[in-house]
Amino acid sequence: MNAIVLAGGKGTRLAPLTTLVPKPMLTVAGYPMLDYVTSQLYFYGITDIVYAIAYKKEQIEERAKQYRGVEASFSIDEVPLGTAGSVKQARDMLDDVFVVISGDCLNDINLLSMIKSHKTSGADVTMAVVKREDTTKYGVVTVDKNNVITSLIEKPQTNDYGNLINAGVYVINKKIFDGQKDGMLDFAKDVFPILVQNGKINAYFHDGLWSDIGAIDDYYWANFYMKDHTFFPMIKTRDSELYNTHDGNVISSTAKVFGKSINSIVNNEATVVSGVKIRNSIVLPQSVVERNCTNCIVGRDFIFKLSSQSL
Repeated sequence: MNAIVLAGGKGTRLAPLTTLVPKPMLTVAGYPMLDYVTSQLYFYGITDIVYAIAYKKEQIEERAKQYRGVEASFSIDEVPLGTAGSVKQARDMLDDVFVVISGDCLNDINLLSMIKSHKTSGADVTMAVVKREDTTKYGVVTVDKNNVITSLIEKPQTNDYGNLINAGVYVINKKIFDGQKDGMLDFAKDVFPILVQNGKINAYFHDGLWSDIGAIDDYYWANFYMKDHTFFPMIKTRDSELYNTHDGNVISSTAKVFGKSINSIVNNEATVVSGVKIRNSIVLPQSVVERNCTNCIVGRDFIFKLSSQSL
């Protein structure tokens, strides 16, 4: 079985962090988000991986080609196609049953267990679902006693439809694209509704890590969470970046810290100048910190201050 990683997003809500890099290439605790997703697939024996790419696609291609033990191929969205449109365009590269996973969502879903659940259920789609108190930013699902999804409501205005949301990780039978139009196609709006009506989507319940990095607060939180947690061995690359961890910091071996760093993440080729103290901060690659920072994200030409509640 192979997988497709949806890695074409621009990450508009993460600007200015995504001005120079595509969203899946933003580093989290030292590693691009794409590394975490690929490591998860590799851990569960999925090594034939298609990357659906668009915005700043060259950066993702370059990174994916470095993964050891992975057969990477690429499907390029020359125009916006939507989530399902990107997958449909790549269908000739995919097996009859395959995994769909976002390139910018961190999770520790047991993919082997999910695949097994899919094969025994007889469903055309198995959808990972997680619980959230505030469901208004997500697709909300309801299920019956057999875990068959009975409704899917996109971004409801209230939290009156239960607390289960679509986690954006699927095991899919390729035949669901038979007869679907080419071009723009969205899973939630165009593909899933008829399958829900026919009882062909099953829910796979996940109660572990799931972080949809849609906003800067999410990105900041994910960095400090992943700094202290390990779920899958990180996949090796041809030019593996080395990071040193000490005193609560994660510091790249190519970074230069002449000042003081406390509980912070300093990425590759970044510099903290002498006399400067940073605390609870993230220094993005090739950035320079020239003044004291607390609860900040520092880029090449910006400093983004966050509240202490973001951690």
